[in-house]
Amino acid sequence: MKKNILSMTLLTAAVAMMSLASCDNVDDYNSNIHDPVLPEAVKEPVKLNLPSGTQWAPMNLGAQSPYDYGTFYAWDANLASQLWGNEWTLPTREQVEELFNSCTWENVSYNGKSLVVGTSKYPDKLECGNCQSTGVVTVSKEDPETGETVEEEATCDVCEGKGFNYAAPAKIYISLTGQILPDRTAVQYQGSRAYFWTAEEGTEDSGSAYYMYVNKGKSGTSITCDLAEKAVKNAVRCVKKQ
Repeated sequence: MKKNILSMTLLTAAVAMMSLASCDNVDDYNSNIHDPVLPEAVKEPVKLNLPSGTQWAPMNLGAQSPYDYGTFYAWDANLASQLWGNEWTLPTREQVEELFNSCTWENVSYNGKSLVVGTSKYPDKLECGNCQSTGVVTVSKEDPETGETVEEEATCDVCEGKGFNYAAPAKIYISLTGQILPDRTAVQYQGSRAYFWTAEEGTEDSGSAYYMYVNKGKSGTSITCDLAEKAVKNAVRCVKKQ
């Protein structure tokens, strides 16, 4: 008798979990998610120095490190601000394109998880070790006999100091999350592809929205945007509002 009661209890719990995961009502699905509360310092954006000034979050919503998959959500334009604060939002397709074009990409593995890592093509400027100014004048010295350049110096145009610190190019880590389709509970393509919601919807009344698609292909990483039903559960990587 006790064994039968236990079996029924486990079955009921399993059915409840499946119902939650397969729920097509966007608001109902997202309202049942309880993400960890992170300290503000952990949310410090990645300093990629992108031309537009866009600052990307260091990790996915629901994650506790840049290497975590995070949480899967049905589309909601206010996801970022609701979970991370009003200064955060979903990226646009234009910002996604800029991210891809502004980094060099490589495939890596960390603690058994597949990631793609983007290294910014725009490293931090040189900073004077004396006055912390980023104003730099490059001085070329010539050999007086041959007239050839024998040395180049970076000199601060504020204090004329010569001790500059070179900042390493920033990196953004993207875990290959996969996605969950409507009426499904299993995550598909995890470890080979990633799907992140953008701020942009499809055509009016289409019930769709654009997502950022990251593919770890044999010929290299590709990042594009495509449409999906809003009931699909994708990851979210937000950006700071400008």
